Amino acid sequence: MSIITYRNFKSNILYYIFYMVINTFCFYLGNSKCHTTSNICTNNSLCALAAAMYMASLGGSGMRELAILNHDKSEYLKGQLGGAGLPLSFETPTFNEFVVKCPKDFRITYEHLVAKKIVAGLPLEPYYPELAQHYLLCATETKSKEDMDDLVKEIVS
Repeated sequence: MSIITYRNFKSNILYYIFYMVINTFCFYLGNSKCHTTSNICTNNSLCALAAAMYMASLGGSGMRELAILNHDKSEYLKGQLGGAGLPLSFETPTFNEFVVKCPKDFRITYEHLVAKKIVAGLPLEPYYPELAQHYLLCATETKSKEDMDDLVKEIVS
């Protein structure tokens, strides 16, 4: 049994990151000496590398600002959808995802929006049959106020 120290933890993390980077480059360079047997691991490596680079570029204060921005956008979208007549399903605090209950005929509107390349949330009924007509929506830094206003306008019309 080994004792995990900060030094061991740090070297293990660095080794893991190094392994992910090498594995990723081997996959894309097609080097037969690298033993990449699965795209899943490589894709995980790419996602982890991209996330690490994004978080490093933001820094500690940037992560806090991003969290506040995501929360504020979520609250804005919740307010707009509530004003449009879509009630929140749960009254608990949220970060950037929340659930709304939509009218019974919303499935037609949902398909219309998907055809326009607008995803109006994730229908929860396939995962939770008791939540029929409930949709999980998310607001992050990638969406502008105009995007959210357009979504509400499309849902209402």
